[in-house]
Amino acid sequence: MHIVTVTLTPRGTPPPELAPCDVDLFWVSALPSDGLEHLHLHPGAARAHLTFFIQAPDAAAATTTARDIARRATESSPALRGWQAVRW
Repeated sequence: MHIVTVTLTPRGTPPPELAPCDVDLFWVSALPSDGLEHLHLHPGAARAHLTFFIQAPDAAAATTTARDIARRATESSPALRGWQAVRW
């Protein structure tokens, strides 16, 4: 298992602050093949941190998977519009 932290920041005008329950929006963006075991959201006003626990063959694959899940979530969920993944 690999641990990857992804940082989310606002795109332009700050969107509404995320809440801990918004972690579910990332869960629904994960595919069964992603190997996501656990996910934790640390929300804040100007940024949020997602900590992914992913079953993957190596750290690079886990990082790619975490980035893909975050991208899918921020592009598909209306509640996450205005947020972008900037660091992983």
